[in-house]
Amino acid sequence: MSHSDLKSHKMNRQEARKLVNVIMAGKHQSVVFTKHAREELLKDNLTTVDAINVLKSPDAKICLVVAFESAKTLIVVTAWRK
Repeated sequence: MSHSDLKSHKMNRQEARKLVNVIMAGKHQSVVFTKHAREELLKDNLTTVDAINVLKSPDAKICLVVAFESAKTLIVVTAWRK
């Protein structure tokens, strides 16, 4: 999937999970947190490490909304505890 495809393509859950897995398995994984995401994590007594762990293993009671800047960069837009 090209960079331009990522900007205009809404992924379903399975597609997004596959790309998250590829990014997280990469040597130079790039995860960026928006200011809003950091604030929301703090509200629920969570850290960016907690969010990274959710990205690595989806079995968690934390929800993340992510966007893909490229096939190598993931942006955490917001987060909350279920």
